Amino acid sequence: MIRSTNTFWRSERLLLALAVAPYLLAAQNNHEALSFEGTTIAGPNKPVTDRVAAEAEYTRSRLEQLRSIVQKSNKPIQFFGLVLDQDNNPIPGVEVTLSIRTAKEVAPGVVDDLFDTPVLTTGSDGRFTLTDARGALLGVKALEKPGYVPSEKAFRKSYWYWRDPSQVFRPNAERPEVFRMWKQAGAERLVRKGIGHAIPYNGSGTNFDLINGKAVAGAGDMRVTLVRNPQQIQWGQKNYEWTATIEVPNGGVIESSDEQMYRAPDDGYQPKCVIHMAADDANWTDSKDIAIYLKLRGGQYYGRAELKFMVGSDRAVTPFSITSFINPNGSQNLEYDPLQDVVPSAGLQSTTAPGKP
Repeated sequence: MIRSTNTFWRSERLLLALAVAPYLLAAQNNHEALSFEGTTIAGPNKPVTDRVAAEAEYTRSRLEQLRSIVQKSNKPIQFFGLVLDQDNNPIPGVEVTLSIRTAKEVAPGVVDDLFDTPVLTTGSDGRFTLTDARGALLGVKALEKPGYVPSEKAFRKSYWYWRDPSQVFRPNAERPEVFRMWKQAGAERLVRKGIGHAIPYNGSGTNFDLINGKAVAGAGDMRVTLVRNPQQIQWGQKNYEWTATIEVPNGGVIESSDEQMYRAPDDGYQPKCVIHMAADDANWTDSKDIAIYLKLRGGQYYGRAELKFMVGSDRAVTPFSITSFINPNGSQNLEYDPLQDVVPSAGLQSTTAPGKP
């Protein structure tokens, strides 16, 4: 019997059992001959013992096909990687754990997907190389070195070696895959706030106090404005124009694509950041996530934030969220330890307090 704990291989086993049985029964009842690959396996002149033997032969043949697929799916794997820090310096001595999916016959007739986890170490040039593996899919499971934090993006990408040719990964020793790790300066006590608030589509701005984590009626650390044209849409409507503006009074903002936002830039801050989605944009969407660096209150505080816009509501307002990390000490260090005690907001003044910019 062919068995497997994997869904794909389970379906293969089921097909083996179901495929031959109806034809054997029909051939027996109708006194007809049934052939498989040119050989009569059931019929009026075939005794039951021959039919049993034919079933065994059919199963053996299908098992050979299955083993052939397993062999073909486990392609030779080469992989070339490079680990860099936030300043593009190579990092030696990083322990790299890979995960390779392989199909294996774990017992006679039992096929399953298993994962090999080879461990490599980067050299003085930050590079690592894998050349002696086989499998269908590779991913990075872990990047480890004391004093460094890996980027989450390192673990989100998969490299296929057995797939449609247009999707198969092509390793290149001259252009290794780059993975980022942040060389830690030491986490500081940051004010972490999560804000959820409904904002209107009519261009009237909403102000947010990022130290106390709330929307405010007066001046705040950030002002968000959303305009949709037309303002009223039907649920599910697409391809309309919308514009979101993020303003930081008495400070500045920088849109970021950095993998690890653990240090605020020295300069480059702008008074506002604008997201514009034209109705005919080829990549049109009714949602947008944006990451930004912040300089607040005349440079008194630095921080980072993630903003989520969703503009597909058929109502007058739409959900909006901010997750922010603000360093209240004036430092540009934005490293955060989730286990640390967060600075109490009571120790800082609100932007709405008298005499505070």
